Amino acid sequence: MPRALVLAGVLMIFGGEAFCLLGPLEDQAAVHRNCHRILYAGIALAGAGALLHWSTRVLLWGDVAFWLGVLLVALRSAPHTRAFFAGIALSALAFPLWVVARLQLGSAFSFRAEARRLVTSGLYSKLRHPVYVFGTLAGIGALLTLQSWPLLALAVLLSPITWLRSRREERLLASTFGADYERYRARTWF
Repeated sequence: MPRALVLAGVLMIFGGEAFCLLGPLEDQAAVHRNCHRILYAGIALAGAGALLHWSTRVLLWGDVAFWLGVLLVALRSAPHTRAFFAGIALSALAFPLWVVARLQLGSAFSFRAEARRLVTSGLYSKLRHPVYVFGTLAGIGALLTLQSWPLLALAVLLSPITWLRSRREERLLASTFGADYERYRARTWF
């Protein structure tokens, strides 16, 4: 959809330019007004498409950016205790694996449970839900580094929601991919 908007906007821009160049000579003022209306509409349409494209990308990676932001705040402001260093170690392990899992999932990633395609390679060859595992560990690592004990306790208490979400996704994948998913599930962990 965003690419279609950009393409339509670019076509309108070129159409507006063509109208300006090839419009009737007897009413130049009207041609000039209409030319600019088409040109501005094309620019607005192309801009809206580009904005939609990039905002979608930002939303797809917003959770990773948020937890990295929490980690950066912790690195600058939290006291350097054992919890601080344990959080850094956990984050250093979890963040890269979280990003790799998201990249390996590719276009199959969605916020709601959808069965776009069955991903079984890379980290997904060992874990069915590496995004959940490493995303949860990265968030807990960032909060451990920050040493905000109430927030850390809340994150730990809310982590079963991830487990519930994974079960719902597994039911959907099993109903969509049938025996292929059951074979995949038999050879992987969580």
